[in-house]
Amino acid sequence: RFIEVEQPWALAKRNQARLGLVLHDLAESLRVISVLLTPFLLETPDRIRQQLGLDQPVAHLSEAQFGQSLAGRRVRRQGPLFPRIETSGERPAPPPARPAEEAKESEWIDIETFRRLDLRVATVRSAEPVPGADRLLKLTVFDGQRERTIVSGIRAHYRPEQLVGRQVILVANLKPATLRGIRSEGMLLAGSAGDQLALVVPEQPLPDGATVR
Repeated sequence: RFIEVEQPWALAKRNQARLGLVLHDLAESLRVISVLLTPFLLETPDRIRQQLGLDQPVAHLSEAQFGQSLAGRRVRRQGPLFPRIETSGERPAPPPARPAEEAKESEWIDIETFRRLDLRVATVRSAEPVPGADRLLKLTVFDGQRERTIVSGIRAHYRPEQLVGRQVILVANLKPATLRGIRSEGMLLAGSAGDQLALVVPEQPLPDGATVR
């Protein structure tokens, strides 16, 4: 509504001073929105902040206070946060389900592609909630060679104390990613159906670092 009323594209031609104030208020509003969205969306708040030139993730709800200065920061031109889905008007009928054996050849992977996955048995040594993130747990797991930190979105399904001492299946060669300022080095395998989620675990204890194949 603010954009519609102020029409910054028109201000650019007739009132540069007012345009600066409008763009400042819009940028500051987006910064506050990124804070308020943090409990609900995993990636979008950080993408908003990156486009505003802010490299630090949200640390506390108090950052939602309007009026912080963004002066001097360079915005980054990136793709839309929520790309528009173009339709022709009529919704096409869903394709009929096909048996698994009729899957397209383009959907297959060969054995060499599968072997590139480094799947290992690991033991969870510690677990704790990630502050400010309702879905994330910070886990320390031992993969047979070293301890590594894993950030996993399983907080709604497991309490930290349920995980300590449990063996899990680790994707050990997944490219590291930073979530909520925490470097995550791998991913745990889990199965899901609707609102249900369960970790994939060995049927019986195995040495940490045992290969899954």
